[in-house]
Amino acid sequence: MKVLFALAMATLATRAVDAQTVVEGRPPMTISVGGGALMPYSFPERPTTDLEVSVQVPISWSLLVEGQVIRSISDHVRSGYFDNRLGRAYTPFSTITTDHEALNVGANLLMRTGGPQLNVFYGGGLGVHHADTRMRSDTRCEPRAAGGCDGRPDTTNDERTAGSGPSWQLVGGVETRIAPRLSAFGGLRWLTANTGDTGLGALGGIRTALQSPPAQPQRAPTVRVSLASGGRRIGKLVSFSSSEVVVMEEGRTQTFPLDQVSRIERRTHHVRNGVLWGLILGFAGGYIGSCGGGDEEDCWPEVGALFAGVGAGTGALIGAGVNRATAESRVLYSTQESAVFAIPLLVPRGAGVAVALSF
Repeated sequence: MKVLFALAMATLATRAVDAQTVVEGRPPMTISVGGGALMPYSFPERPTTDLEVSVQVPISWSLLVEGQVIRSISDHVRSGYFDNRLGRAYTPFSTITTDHEALNVGANLLMRTGGPQLNVFYGGGLGVHHADTRMRSDTRCEPRAAGGCDGRPDTTNDERTAGSGPSWQLVGGVETRIAPRLSAFGGLRWLTANTGDTGLGALGGIRTALQSPPAQPQRAPTVRVSLASGGRRIGKLVSFSSSEVVVMEEGRTQTFPLDQVSRIERRTHHVRNGVLWGLILGFAGGYIGSCGGGDEEDCWPEVGALFAGVGAGTGALIGAGVNRATAESRVLYSTQESAVFAIPLLVPRGAGVAVALSF
């Protein structure tokens, strides 16, 4: 699971670099309140009810740092009769009551993609997890004879365990705006804690902005410029007019007249992202699916690795399919066919649309 966490963080680090290409501006700080549940695959192996409070501090339109506090509670009563193998006139009856409380305080690094009305967020982070569990066992005998169960008294055992330790989690979900400064969100999280409560859970709630969000700026896309001489250049699109295209490649601005260009198309990372998320989801699904009877020691990382390979291959195929299906829509300019293209025009102080003709 640590490999899974490291892989997700590497994906975030890659996307965080891309997030810094936003022209200007960033959304406001937000405060969130929500609730959910978590099904531990380790102790206490009973669903918890969660209450979450978090604060998100945006670094850019796509990258956020989140401080999060989650309080979890769980209670369970289990009772039943013991086998009366001695043939006595009583039957031992036991009731076990478990009360569990936990508090997780941590910070997450989140990526957000989508539009102002609906977006997807995903990421993960580290924290400190404190768990406190009390287990009470009451045993009595029925029917009750004089002096108890053949002279045996009822018994009560009360055990309490508490501890704190590091934790990490992966989160992902969807957020939708329901008012200018109010949005609703929901998603899933995988939590790993040394003190228990390791498992898969869900969270949802309301997020409010401390000020009105500004208009979302336009992000400079990454383009591939194919030259008539046979060369290729890949960089961020700075501007595109009817006479030239300007791209930023490795910190250097390069200008190409359109009579030297045969094709311009937007680059995507569908295959790369498909492979990475296929690895993450495949490993998580295989690992969790291999767990038997809620006992973490029965889980098999080898099964997770196998499904990670299957997920990576599936993700690559899906990414390639998306690339193929959107190939024509990603072409901004081409000399191979007669067409008219509406092109986003990016300049240092604004944005617009340019119309390019090709024959």
